[in-house]
Amino acid sequence: KSALATNGTRTTTDELNVTYPATIFIDGLRLSCVIGAYEWERNVRQELRVDLRVRTDITAAAQSDSLSDAPVDYALVAERIQVIANDTAAQLVEHLADRIATQLLEELPISELDLTLTKPTAITNADGVGVRIQRLANP
Repeated sequence: KSALATNGTRTTTDELNVTYPATIFIDGLRLSCVIGAYEWERNVRQELRVDLRVRTDITAAAQSDSLSDAPVDYALVAERIQVIANDTAAQLVEHLADRIATQLLEELPISELDLTLTKPTAITNADGVGVRIQRLANP
């Protein structure tokens, strides 16, 4: 946590007022929810995949090594995404992605969000279809 100043003395990162902006991510989160516009889709749960990246300041967590200082708890975010998917029961992945992005931007201390929502079984000869949403938090 110390650095050499230009005059050869050591200073701490606290004295330098250093911050640690970072991208936190969750890749390949699997959800099970009701999604789809066709009648048969409204009666079954389908798998979706979520890739999420958020920009936030990890300074406190990086310095303390304490979960209580982490700006984002990965497990809680994953649970929250599943709850949003269950509560929304969307017809379109575009709508569900918008709901997830809106809620996370409102609830988390993040400045940016990049969310990819994939429906892997929508087209038989494709790995998946979906949408990618990129948003900035309101200042």
